[in-house]
Amino acid sequence: MFSANAYMECPANLHICIVPLGVDVQEMQYIEREWARTLKFLVAGAAQYRKGTWLAIEAFLDAFKRRDKASLTVWSSVKTPELMRLQEEYGVHKKITFDTSDVVSGASAAEYAANTVHSIEEFYQPYSSDPSNSQYVSMEIAGQDLTDPTTTSVAGGYYNFADTPLFVEGPEYNDVAQGSVGDCYYLAALAGLADTDPEIISQMIAPLGDGTFAVRYFESGQEVYLRIDADLPVRYGTRLAYAKLGVDGELWMPLLEKAYAFFRYGQNSYASLSGGWMATPFRRATGGTAVFKMTSGPAESLYTYIEDQLAQGHSVTAGSRSSSPSPIVGSHAYSVRSLDTVDGQMYVTVYNPWGTDGRNWDSDSYDGILRVPIELFQEAFVALVTSYA
Repeated sequence: MFSANAYMECPANLHICIVPLGVDVQEMQYIEREWARTLKFLVAGAAQYRKGTWLAIEAFLDAFKRRDKASLTVWSSVKTPELMRLQEEYGVHKKITFDTSDVVSGASAAEYAANTVHSIEEFYQPYSSDPSNSQYVSMEIAGQDLTDPTTTSVAGGYYNFADTPLFVEGPEYNDVAQGSVGDCYYLAALAGLADTDPEIISQMIAPLGDGTFAVRYFESGQEVYLRIDADLPVRYGTRLAYAKLGVDGELWMPLLEKAYAFFRYGQNSYASLSGGWMATPFRRATGGTAVFKMTSGPAESLYTYIEDQLAQGHSVTAGSRSSSPSPIVGSHAYSVRSLDTVDGQMYVTVYNPWGTDGRNWDSDSYDGILRVPIELFQEAFVALVTSYA
C-alpha cells in the first residue's frame, strides 16, 4: 500500500494519523483526500487487521528516522499490539514521537484529519523555562494562578472571568470591540477572520477545564501554544480596560488579546500591543500568508481586487491614512465586509473594530458598520492587507 521510498522527499515535519477498524467511510475518504492534498496523513485504515499496512508504516518510520533535521508525530485513536511494538522500537528516536498515551476520547477520524485535535507537548514560557520558577507555565492542568501581563495606567486591576462563556454560537465580527490600547490592527484582523474564517478563530483557543485556556499562534510556520487564565484587566468592577466581551458576552476576544500581549514581542505587557499592521496578526493567527496592496490606481481595479478576494473567502482589512475624510478615523484599521453597486455607484462596507462608527455617518452609529463610496474609500485608506489562509 505504501512504499518507504515514496516519502523521502516529503516535508521534514509530518503527522501520521492512524484510524481504527469501523471508521465511517466518508471520514476515511476525507482523510485520504487530505493525504493526497497535503501529505500530512498516512492512512492505515483498519490497520490492526492489515499486516501489509503495518509493514509499510514500519518501513516508512525506518526511512524517516534516517532523515536529518526531521520530526514526526504519530497520532492514533486506537492502541493495538502492533502500534505498541512500533512505539517501543521507534520511540527511542526523539524525532519520532508517538502520541498514544493520551488519546482524546470521542474524537472522530475526521476531527483528527481536519487538525481540530491538538497535541501540545509544551507551553510557551513568557518568563522562565525553569520548572522550579514560580512563573513557569506547567503542563499540569490544575487551576494554577498564572502570571498576568503588566497593564497600562487605565487599568485598575484584574478580575477573573472564568464563568463567562468562551463562545456563544461561534465567533462573529461584531464580537470585536477595542478598548484603551492601540491594537486596532490586531482586532481588525481577528474581526475579518471571524467574518470569513470563523473556524480559524475557534481553533485558536480552547478551555482546558480548570479555568485556564490554551491559545495557539504560529511562529515561522510552527504551532506555539500559550496557556493563560481568565484574569482580565478592568478599570473598576467588571468593566474591561481593553478589548470588550462579545455581543452575547463572549470571552474569546479579550483572551486572545491577553495572549498576544505575551506573544507579540515577548514583552508580557499590554503596552507592547500598541501600533502595527494586520499582516503579522494574520500570519500568527493562521499560519498562512498575508499580502499588502496599495489602494492607488483606478477605483474600478481596486473594487475588482477586493471583490475577488472576498469571493475566494479571504479576509481583507484596510489601514487608513493619518488624515482621512469622515467617517473614516485616521491611522486606524478596519475589516472589509462586503461590496455592492447601486445605479453604477460602487460601495465598500467596512467594520470599525471600536464596535462603533466613530464618526456620524448613518442612522446607527453604534454598530461599527460604515458603507462608503469606493472613491471615498480610496481617499481614506492607504493600503489593504489580505489573509490567504
